[in-house]
Amino acid sequence: MAWKCRSLNANWVPVKLVSSADFTTRLTYVLYSQLTVRYATGNSFPAEIGSWTIFTPTTDDWVELGGGIYKLLLPASAFPGTELYQGVYYVQRTSGSPLSLGFDGSWECHAPHAVNAINLIKLQTEKLLFDGDNFVKSVQQGAVDILQAGADKVWQTTERTLTGFDTLVVSIWSYVARKLTSRNIAEGEDIAREQTITGNLAAGILQNLVTVSSIAEQKIKRGDVKSFTFNLGTQWNLTDKKPYFCVKVSPTDPNASAKVNRVCTITDPVNGVCTITLTAEETAVIGSYSAEIEVRDADDTNPRTALQFTLTIQQDVRQ
Repeated sequence: MAWKCRSLNANWVPVKLVSSADFTTRLTYVLYSQLTVRYATGNSFPAEIGSWTIFTPTTDDWVELGGGIYKLLLPASAFPGTELYQGVYYVQRTSGSPLSLGFDGSWECHAPHAVNAINLIKLQTEKLLFDGDNFVKSVQQGAVDILQAGADKVWQTTERTLTGFDTLVVSIWSYVARKLTSRNIAEGEDIAREQTITGNLAAGILQNLVTVSSIAEQKIKRGDVKSFTFNLGTQWNLTDKKPYFCVKVSPTDPNASAKVNRVCTITDPVNGVCTITLTAEETAVIGSYSAEIEVRDADDTNPRTALQFTLTIQQDVRQ
C-alpha cells in the first residue's frame, strides 16, 4: 500500500491484518504487544532505502479501526524531513492466534518540515499592518501613542478640579465631603482602623447578619452531671432573652423528641454568658448528638441560632 504524507502530523500509517491460515479472514482485537514492526527510509525508492529499523510500539501507537484495519504511529525518526524521502514499513502479528500475513506499506513525503515552516511564517506575516508606502506599522507603538495622547488631553484640559499631580493628594484629603468608608476619615488616620459598633445587634436589621459560631466537639461520660458555660459575646446581649440549649439525635427531629430542650441560666446578659447543667438522665444514652444554643425574645419569638456543636456521650467505666 502506497501512502503520501502531507504534514508533520502524518506519522500515522494504515495497516490491514489477514490470517495466515486461510489468507482471507481479517484479524480483529490484535494487541500492539503481538506485533513485529520494522521500517526503512531513504531519499529515493527503492534503490537508496536504508537498512531496516525495528520498532516496538506501545499502546498509544496502535489503534484498531475495525474490520481488521488498524493505524500505526511510526516514530519521528521515520520522517527525517529532507526535501524528498520515501520509506517502507512491515507489520505482522507474530504472537497470539491466529498469526497474520505480513503487511507491507510505503510512503513518500515532500519537504513536510519546509512546508510547515513556510505556513508558520505566513501565519505571522498576515498579522502585520502596512502603511501607504508598504512599510510595516508598529501596532504596539500606535497603541502607546494613543494612550499617551489621551493622558495628555486629561491633564491639559482646564475644566478639572484637581489641576496638578503635586496637589492631588492634598486636594483629596482637603475635600470636606469625603467618605471612603461608612464614617468620616481624619487626615493621617488609618482607613482600615477597626470601627466600634454600638447598639444591640439582636434587634433591628442587623440581627440576621450575626454569624453563627461553631465550637469543637464536646465530650462527656454517660450518666455524668455536666455543667456548660457558653460565652456568646457582646453581639448576643441576653437582656430580656431566652437562650435555649437543645440536643437532638438528628437536627431534623421534632423538638418533642429532643434529648435536651430547655432554657439556660443567664449569668452575664451584656456579654452574652449563660450556663446549663445536664442531669444524669439527660446524659444516660451513649451517642453523638447535634447541639445548639438558640436565642429567642422573652415571648419565645424571633429565634436566632447563636452556637452549634457536636455533643458526644461516651461509655463510662463505673456503671
